[in-house]
Amino acid sequence: MPKGRKKVPDGINALRGNPGKRKRLGVAPAFTSGAQPPKWLSKYAREEWDLVAGELATLGMLDTVCTTVLAGYCEAAGQIRQATEIIKRRGLTIKCGIDGAKPHPAVAMRSDAIKIVKAFAAEFGFTPSSKASINLAPPEEDKLHTFLKVHSA
Repeated sequence: MPKGRKKVPDGINALRGNPGKRKRLGVAPAFTSGAQPPKWLSKYAREEWDLVAGELATLGMLDTVCTTVLAGYCEAAGQIRQATEIIKRRGLTIKCGIDGAKPHPAVAMRSDAIKIVKAFAAEFGFTPSSKASINLAPPEEDKLHTFLKVHSA
């Protein structure tokens, strides 16, 4: 595995303003719209998809190529929720032997899913530190909205 900084796509560098003035990687392909959630998503993963996909599409950060990566994030987020529900019902520990106890397997599942979500979240700019490094321009006002505002008075 190569050492050093991860290469940052030009689109992300443009949003950040390329603060290090590093050489650009080249022209990145434009994002297209129309990304749909995979049919195999679990219930909780689909709820997460519905929560974040629209926002990513609005920011121009989601297209059909990204669906599997976003689905991975959503499945991991769904696993956190599912493991948490199991822990609420059954507790943090399970009986082991006569007087012993050990952590419930759902505790490790949740911990692993949290690590996965954190890694995906940084890639999509969902964490406070990753958001801080992206300078998004304010969204342009919809032309129809502007027209109606001017002509309704």
